[in-house]
Amino acid sequence: MAFHVKRALADGASYAFVSDSGSVDTAIVYVHGFLGDAQSTWEHLQYYTDRLPGEPFRDVDLFFYGYQAESNFVHISASHLRAFLHQMFPLPPAELLTVQFRDLDWRLPYDPESITLRERQPYSRLVLVGHSLGAVVVRRLIADAALATAAERTSLDDQEAAQLLNSELVLMAPAHIGFQPSGRTALLQLIPFSRSALRLGAFFRAFSDLQPGCHILTQLQRETAKMADVFPHSLALRPMILWGDNENVVAVGRFDSDDPAAMKVAEGKDHVTVCKLNLDYLMPAELVLLRGLARGA
Repeated sequence: MAFHVKRALADGASYAFVSDSGSVDTAIVYVHGFLGDAQSTWEHLQYYTDRLPGEPFRDVDLFFYGYQAESNFVHISASHLRAFLHQMFPLPPAELLTVQFRDLDWRLPYDPESITLRERQPYSRLVLVGHSLGAVVVRRLIADAALATAAERTSLDDQEAAQLLNSELVLMAPAHIGFQPSGRTALLQLIPFSRSALRLGAFFRAFSDLQPGCHILTQLQRETAKMADVFPHSLALRPMILWGDNENVVAVGRFDSDDPAAMKVAEGKDHVTVCKLNLDYLMPAELVLLRGLARGA
């Protein structure tokens, strides 16, 4: 039976769940949204990582990326995410796989100083998961990589571009059409959000990037569609998208280049709960574990 060990990362805001399986081949990076964080947005998934029947995450390392979502423009957050990915993929840092026994309560007097979870090998698969604003940041990252590659008239043989453009995207309640709270439930649910963002929205850079019809979002949609034509085999430019049928925070919609068959709807879920995994709601795990072309099935 495999298990995952929580490992802090150098930036202090992010951490990883590292598997001890010798056949790990996948890195999944989770990017939270506006007013979220690396823990609270994904805490249900983290709880069930090693508790799901059949150990579906056995050969997966999970990275929970923390960043200053509210205080940075989307372009800046995308740049920071790219720097983070460069450090973690395709070859994870050696220290990520080494656990110091002094950090564990149950160390015995004659135990070694450290233990290595598994042999260090590169990942062959990258999955980027974004919730709300995090989905916009991920899409901006991919569009930027595609634009740079196209401008240089290179191909997917370029290693770093290939890593990004051949990654797989899962977007949960993405804010890529814009922030648009609706209904009484949304207003009650977002009281803290209303006080901090709606009244003080000018102080939150990312909030200005989420207005329906704003330049940032229309540019992102236009450039993504263009790059999807340039790179028709890029999985990253054709994401899986998961909505709750009670979505009440962002406008529901897809980019013109997105496959309608890749849009999934979770019954009884809203903007917050759509990414909250439990034993009766496995879609957040099932979508990220689908591989390649099977995602559209």
